[in-house]
Amino acid sequence: MELLCPNFFPAVVAALDNPSVIVLGSVPVPRYGHAIPQVEALKSRVDVQVVAVNRANRDALVEELSRRVAAEILALVHAA
Repeated sequence: MELLCPNFFPAVVAALDNPSVIVLGSVPVPRYGHAIPQVEALKSRVDVQVVAVNRANRDALVEELSRRVAAEILALVHAA
């Protein structure tokens, strides 16, 4: 599991800190009230958007997230 690798969180932070990189990922839901501090720190960044996925919205999110990622890509292209 990635979370057990000591290099994982520094690599994620480096990717998020790079303005020319778009990161799309998933985060674990806290179980039994035990949140992972590094995950919570990533989720609290101002440049991170967290989208809750459930059975009711998962199909519609494909199109919505595709639009969001496409908009980010266009913004990067125009900034270059």
